[in-house]
Amino acid sequence: MNHDPTNWTFLTKRNKRWRRLPPETQKEICQGVENVRRIRAQIAADAVVKVMPPVEILDEIWTSADGESLINGRTAPVIIDGQTRFGAQLPVSTPMLPDDELIRGILVHEFAHCFFNIVQFVNALDAGYSGSELQLGVGDSSTSMDRAHDDALLVDPAAWFGLADAKALMHWDDKRWSDENLEAQAVIIEMLSPWLPVKSPQLNFKIQGLTYNVEVANHVRKLRVLDGNR
Repeated sequence: MNHDPTNWTFLTKRNKRWRRLPPETQKEICQGVENVRRIRAQIAADAVVKVMPPVEILDEIWTSADGESLINGRTAPVIIDGQTRFGAQLPVSTPMLPDDELIRGILVHEFAHCFFNIVQFVNALDAGYSGSELQLGVGDSSTSMDRAHDDALLVDPAAWFGLADAKALMHWDDKRWSDENLEAQAVIIEMLSPWLPVKSPQLNFKIQGLTYNVEVANHVRKLRVLDGNR
């Protein structure tokens, strides 16, 4: 693992699954991972806060529990060097999408969830709770596929991201999911599904103990002061 937070984009793969993939597909996946790394760096460069959450890409394809729709990302605990951080997890199909603006929108959306949860954690610590006492939920099995619930768990993007990313914050009915992108996604899924598992991912977690970047925590406290002065 690269210890530099600017490079926290990585593929977690099971060797047995990976070896089954055709070499050309492996190459396309690796190119997609590098593209996500580049886009993450661009988001950070434009953002108010310059350290983005880690991105872990898993060798899986994700669908909703009823199998009716695909899931392109989630906020989840990501383990880096034995430490738990809020991060964005993506199924391997997402980095292979051909539209960089679509991938960027997905990442910003998941990062906004990550920052929301870090805000709750830092505020609780500052209120006197210890890290061992805190258990944060990410999503909820009954409501995590509900847009109103999902939107309520996002930070104000203008306070965290660059102007363009804040204005273009993605929601579930986003117009960037054009017919062309949906068709491209279907081709990707058809290519990957003979080799990789198709599953409904866990969308709710309990997190006890959390590591976060000092710059991010300081920004949380700065925003709290500003809100208190309004």
